Amino acid sequence: MDNISPLPARRDLADTHLAPTLTIEDVKCRLRLSKRKIYDMVRDGDLQAYRIKNVRGLRFKLEDVDAQLVPIRAAA
Repeated sequence: MDNISPLPARRDLADTHLAPTLTIEDVKCRLRLSKRKIYDMVRDGDLQAYRIKNVRGLRFKLEDVDAQLVPIRAAA
């Protein structure tokens, strides 16, 4: 079985010396949520977003996005 990554293969994500930044599309694919839900999470303060000066659109840090994935306890 092939391992399929939900993130596109991009050089900046593979470089451990750079803090990975994700676009709204990257976050949408990684969390499998709609754009509207992601914007709602930003508005509600649940997900930190960043703007790059003079660049349109939001950017997200990989660690902030991954922090949204929390483990659940299995029912006993």
